[in-house]
Amino acid sequence: MPTITNNRIPIGYRAAPRVQRPTVRAQGTAVESRRLSRFLLWVLLFGMFMPPTVAVNIGTLKLSSGRAALILLFIPAMKWLFSEPRRFVWSDPLVAAAVVWIIGGRISVQGLNATSFAEGVEFLGYYMLARAFFLHPTSLNELLPVLRAVAFILLILAILDFASNEFVINEITGKIFGTVRLSMQRDYSHFHRTLFGYDVIRATTTFDHPILYGSFCCIAGSFFLFAERSRLLQIFSVAACLLGVLLSGSSAPLLGFMVAIGIYAYDVLLRNYSWRWKIFQGLFCAWLGLVFLVIAHPLQWMILHLTLDPVSGYYRIMEWDAATEVLHQSPYVGFGAGHVFGIDILDVSIDSVWLVLALKYGVPSAVLCMLSSLVLLMKGQGCDAIRKAEPLLMKMRTAFSLINILFIVIGFTVAYWNSMWEFWGLCIGIRASLEEYLNKCKATAPSSKSGAVRMVPA
Repeated sequence: MPTITNNRIPIGYRAAPRVQRPTVRAQGTAVESRRLSRFLLWVLLFGMFMPPTVAVNIGTLKLSSGRAALILLFIPAMKWLFSEPRRFVWSDPLVAAAVVWIIGGRISVQGLNATSFAEGVEFLGYYMLARAFFLHPTSLNELLPVLRAVAFILLILAILDFASNEFVINEITGKIFGTVRLSMQRDYSHFHRTLFGYDVIRATTTFDHPILYGSFCCIAGSFFLFAERSRLLQIFSVAACLLGVLLSGSSAPLLGFMVAIGIYAYDVLLRNYSWRWKIFQGLFCAWLGLVFLVIAHPLQWMILHLTLDPVSGYYRIMEWDAATEVLHQSPYVGFGAGHVFGIDILDVSIDSVWLVLALKYGVPSAVLCMLSSLVLLMKGQGCDAIRKAEPLLMKMRTAFSLINILFIVIGFTVAYWNSMWEFWGLCIGIRASLEEYLNKCKATAPSSKSGAVRMVPA
């Protein structure tokens, strides 16, 4: 094949007509034009984060506001989801398999139960809502102001809890709907903690427990770190979430928040270097390997360092030790919900989503839920063309990768249920949609240099 010298085309040859390749951004135009309705987001988030006392009992099934929002949004979500060809990502079958195991494990032990069936559908349902509504990174621009408003409203309610020394919104809505309130489940002394030298109540706002509110603030604050464009709004939003974590008196979310701020600073300082995440992953794996090689009981060490209160840390270690002793009796399908082990520490409370899943539905359910988050973190950062053309995509991928890591790590000392269980499914689904969009960008990105000329015979 002749080559071009001195910018001249050899006699008998002509330059092949240029084929106008679609730009990296062009392929998302159709999806981007179909903007996510702000009304749908209000229904989604306010339904998810309404108090647990806002519910109606239908037989053995508790129809919470989060489940009602899922029912209302499911049909429009499915219409969006299947309105155009979609690309497969590995979290899709893993989430489905986890839910099948959760429902199937319960059926095999205790028969079909409305509550366990609803828990599985909640996780899968909110995952599918995210896969339907967040097809393009700009959809997160619609999510940002709504989530910010929710976070500020929850902070006001947290301050109200703190000032009144009782769970105001939980008590009011519980009396209106005639549902079980927090004060009916446990004495208020259980929710007290020393903060700034004073014995105060731990803020719960609209959640089932203070630690769930703290976990929400940690996750939301991590999103605001990366999503806010205005520096002033970023400071206020992150500060509001940090204050919420402090008012909740929750150790693991507070440490998770500090980790998120550190990772954000790392990303900002090295944003011009595409290899920064490979170095980060290498350092993290080296640290993790060192912990397991040097420390005799690495899991206990990590739990103790995820909690600021040593007593709380040792209590959780006792939970893990007790659970390990009984899990070998039914490792694959668990024991079902409401099982009484005859061990006080397990019968009272289990403070880890991984232990809860393993004991209720079997170890595979916990493994599948963890893998559904981890598998999305094992992808590359994309080519240079995508990084330049889609900066929002890359920033949001980093944000939701961090969020999924925080869900996993905090889950070692926190159990998720109701709103946080639904929020976890939503965040995995958003990260999956971002991965799908990246794959579409890779498929349409130019494969050759823009200045290359291919020669064909005249």
